[in-house]
Amino acid sequence: PGIKASTHLFFGDPSSEIVQAANNLDADLIVVTVKNKSRLGKLLMGSQNQEIILTAGRPVLCVPKG
Repeated sequence: PGIKASTHLFFGDPSSEIVQAANNLDADLIVVTVKNKSRLGKLLMGSQNQEIILTAGRPVLCVPKG
């Protein structure tokens, strides 16, 4: 009770679009899935989730991919 959820579809850079959508919707929380990467993989590929966490300005919940 009292919890609202919705889905939206956007195109573009994932981290930027997610943060922008959260700002436009005045979201209370951003929820993203994460998968384990090696340290080298994180260094070479970067991390969309890290970018979201650093730029969101609101809570981000990272849930392991099941």
